[in-house]
Amino acid sequence: MLDRAAVIGAGSWGTAFSCHLARCGIAVDLWVMEKELLKILRASRENSLFLPGIILPESIKFSSDINEIISRNKVIFVAIPTQFIRSAFELVSADLRGKFFVSLAKGMERETLLLPTEILRNILGDVSLSALSGPSFAREVALGKPTVLVLASNRVDSALFIRDTISDEHLRVYASGDITGVELCGALKNVIAVAAGVSEGLGFGENTRAALIVRGLAEMARLVEARGGSRQTVYGISGLGDLVLTATSRTSRNFRAGLMFAEGKTADTLSLGGQVAEGVETVKAVVKLASALGIEMPISSEVHRVIYEGKSPEKSVHDLMTRELKFE
Repeated sequence: MLDRAAVIGAGSWGTAFSCHLARCGIAVDLWVMEKELLKILRASRENSLFLPGIILPESIKFSSDINEIISRNKVIFVAIPTQFIRSAFELVSADLRGKFFVSLAKGMERETLLLPTEILRNILGDVSLSALSGPSFAREVALGKPTVLVLASNRVDSALFIRDTISDEHLRVYASGDITGVELCGALKNVIAVAAGVSEGLGFGENTRAALIVRGLAEMARLVEARGGSRQTVYGISGLGDLVLTATSRTSRNFRAGLMFAEGKTADTLSLGGQVAEGVETVKAVVKLASALGIEMPISSEVHRVIYEGKSPEKSVHDLMTRELKFE
């Protein structure tokens, strides 16, 4: 039985997951990077910047001292956007012996092409690492809506310990040994969700969305397998499950980013109220990794061209639809 845990990152997902842990009877130390947000949370117990309208339980405490929080907790959930994990954890000097780190992030570091737990391994060394992923809008988790996720780890004992600790009648967690596949699915589905948002913004219909989902899954499967993950993972909770959610709803930040790109916004003018659409940065790493592995990723490549190379969304759709015809 775990009586307390740390959550690193007070964005919408870190805040929502803290609510879930508190509901499980676990006291939470929530690390808050933003000074303004820390003041707001201590004054009102409401994350009005990233998860407004939800008053956080008294069992959640707030701190800006990452080393103090890690020192007094055995299990640390990491809810920082992927591109900021390195800068946050380079500050860590606490004793890490016996600690369990669980990544809640979905992305790939653009310079190194590392997945979240690989970044943590690179910085922290030989610690216990797991990844929690799947279809999970933050507000619904905070409100206790039934949700299913998958917890992946290279260490079975770690996966089972964390799974059993955080599962309850609101959140059902499955275990997996394919940490590479689970994390890569979490990164790739965000890119396809951006494409789905672009499609919606251009006024295309349900046929187009279904095509993007099924052909996006094919891209995901090719890259996951080439990177050492399991193709089966792509058709499970962290792959198909998360892709269906994030590619069909305006609640998804990546979907909303796609809508804005369809309107002519660029990466420099995109505005999501201070929140991060991971797919916008992740697509840089995805295209680079696919090229290095010799994997064809036509949808992801067109997303990159629209965001970073100035290509019109309409021309990208035309080029995708007029590619050489092939067997499925």
